[in-house]
Amino acid sequence: MSLFIGSLAFEQLDVCYLNSVKIGVLSGSILSALLGFYIIFKSTIKQSVKEVRYEMA
Repeated sequence: MSLFIGSLAFEQLDVCYLNSVKIGVLSGSILSALLGFYIIFKSTIKQSVKEVRYEMA
């Protein structure tokens, strides 16, 4: 959806702007996916450590 809106916003301008929109949207999507993966990964590790400590006690 963001690529579509970006293409509509910069359709009258140079192709360089359209390429910048594509790079920005794709890099933002990749960054948010990596950050989400990191947050989920860290939260599941904390839960499994708590479960192991509870089982050992």
